Amino acid sequence: MARILVVEDDPGYATSIPLVLQTMRHDSDLAEDQKSAEAYILDVAYDAIILDLHLPVAAGQDTLLQAGQNLIPFIRSSTPNARTPIIVISSQTDSTSLGADTIMLGASAFVPKNKTAVGSALFLEELQRKLEKALAQPPNPATPNATSAELIVHDGHIEFCGTRLRVDGLMRRILLLMCQAPQEILTAKNIIEKLDIDTDEGNIAKAVLKFRDKIIVALNKSGIIWDRDNIILNDRALGYRLAPRIAARDATQTAQHSPWNKRQLWILDALNQGRKLRRPDVMAEFDISEASAKRDLTGLVDACLIQFAGSSRFGHYEKTRSA
Repeated sequence: MARILVVEDDPGYATSIPLVLQTMRHDSDLAEDQKSAEAYILDVAYDAIILDLHLPVAAGQDTLLQAGQNLIPFIRSSTPNARTPIIVISSQTDSTSLGADTIMLGASAFVPKNKTAVGSALFLEELQRKLEKALAQPPNPATPNATSAELIVHDGHIEFCGTRLRVDGLMRRILLLMCQAPQEILTAKNIIEKLDIDTDEGNIAKAVLKFRDKIIVALNKSGIIWDRDNIILNDRALGYRLAPRIAARDATQTAQHSPWNKRQLWILDALNQGRKLRRPDVMAEFDISEASAKRDLTGLVDACLIQFAGSSRFGHYEKTRSA
């Protein structure tokens, strides 16, 4: 027996889906808007969540596609349900594109609705099949929130908790600005002025929100639970700043004044994050020859910054204690 949260405001589906779950011998809770769903998600650890995207934010309001979409990263950043399978359902016409988008956000599966009599039966059968498959898969082990972490900004990507994420030019420049003064509170207007860019405050807000959602999904795929609101803090009255437990570093500045090339700096960053590297890892990351990877690693070994631990067949590189 599993416990399922059903997030659905349509009276027909809000009745039929729990009935199907009852025949499967599962218990269920029903939330009919975004706010009540958030309360359930923070309070109960579910075995699966069935989420309709078109929801009102609160009871009595109009339904919005965004209300359901916002719940996916919210679920993924919640401690009780960060690893819970999410089955998204929707009656939107362009279901193929929407399904792909929701999977990218962190959903486990997508089932399009069909409001014809025959279609509704087929929908419930497909939903049941997807749910059984999701419940049969063992959850991935999750790592609890770390007490602190380093956010490293590179030329085309960032690294956080050992997870690499590509960021667009605007967000990269915002993060570089935050690296200069991590605890300085920046309004969207401040950011525009300091970066001397032609955009509006709404685009700054969208860029930060998109980044926070993307990093939570990326961390979740790596088995790491992190609260979305504890990366970049957003005080609506004051502005944005990095969370106090995050140390930010501009790797592009390091590269300009470092004796090491970008591949060697990446090796050091990866080892700082606790990764166990072998020569093929460096070759794959930069698409370089074995000789080039060996030369990079040997240079760091000779400088007593890293060492090889274990046998030649199964060992790995690690940082030296003195590094």
